[in-house]
Amino acid sequence: MAIEEQSAKGSDRTRTYREVKAWLRTQPMAERVEFLEQLAPRNERFSLRLAKSARLTPEAAERFLKGRLHGDHVLAPMLIRYFEPLMGKDRFWQIAAQNLRPESLMFRALNFHGGGQLTDPTGAADRAWNVPHLRWYVLILLMAFAAFALTTAPAWIAASLLDQLSGGKINLEQPSGSVWNGSAAAIVFPHPGGTAQRFENFSWQVEPARLLGGEAAVHVKLDDLLLSAQAQISASLSQTTVSRLQATAQAPLIATFVPVLDFWKPRGTVRISGDQITLKPLGIGSPVTIEWERATLSLSSVAPLGDYRLKAQPERESINLDLQTIRGALRISGTGHYSPVKGGEFQYRAQAAQGYLEQLAPLLDILGKKEADGSATFTTPLAPLR
Repeated sequence: MAIEEQSAKGSDRTRTYREVKAWLRTQPMAERVEFLEQLAPRNERFSLRLAKSARLTPEAAERFLKGRLHGDHVLAPMLIRYFEPLMGKDRFWQIAAQNLRPESLMFRALNFHGGGQLTDPTGAADRAWNVPHLRWYVLILLMAFAAFALTTAPAWIAASLLDQLSGGKINLEQPSGSVWNGSAAAIVFPHPGGTAQRFENFSWQVEPARLLGGEAAVHVKLDDLLLSAQAQISASLSQTTVSRLQATAQAPLIATFVPVLDFWKPRGTVRISGDQITLKPLGIGSPVTIEWERATLSLSSVAPLGDYRLKAQPERESINLDLQTIRGALRISGTGHYSPVKGGEFQYRAQAAQGYLEQLAPLLDILGKKEADGSATFTTPLAPLR
């Protein structure tokens, strides 16, 4: 009986929607928008569905969109799907940028689901770690190491060179040892506004034998509570390569360097491993694996959501991406491809494991388009490097 009642209610809603849609199309354009604006505070999702089928002109759609930008941020994916085709992609994002503040939830939700289309005018992106021409700094620094004939050259010389070559963007605190084999109490990346990202227990060891072959190579190690890592960095005139990379970071640290993720307040542990990553040109010569363990987001009461693994596999001039769930309440799978020159796209499906559908429903509404089976799907473009 309960199933029959639900089915009847569903049929009534569908019939009501069809009748209102047909009636709305008979109204003058100004009255269509006025009706939608009056309906939105009572049932915003229904008003958006009607707006999609109301055959609004671009001008009318723009008027209605401006009001909805200050509505529920959970509906951000609907705004993109419905209004981009109505008024054109460029005009849609221009209106969003003009009418939203970067700190608003709608700004962050649109920016996430739109693949970073919005630009933060307050310069939040500049607060991320951004060291222009880092590969050249590393190359010059390593070549400078080779210039010292004596292995007893003190480590403070390396610290001074690193500070000057990076324009003050990388500093070493309390260096000790030698230029060839040294350590520092911390490596520091200053941010605008007087803040800084500080990592403790940094050390390095240069491989002099590699210099004879025209290549500078240094093994670096970091042992901080937020980030522990070790890798070998080698640089020649043609390319800079990071090999044997093993890194473990706390998820909030990733959000520091990628401001758009701060909206989600991620928690958990992120592990990265890769055998050959080139910085000049950017690419990978062997598979890179990123694992997120005990993943948690502030937008969901379920904690942790699960463990996930993203594999990046090089194939000719592009990189194939594969995302899988290892275990957890939120099941996510995705595939994509990316080229630093041409860009690419990534598409995923998220669904709740058995027994978690009700708890995860609000998060699934944010993650993408709701499907008949309760899952959410989303496709996002990946921008090429500029």
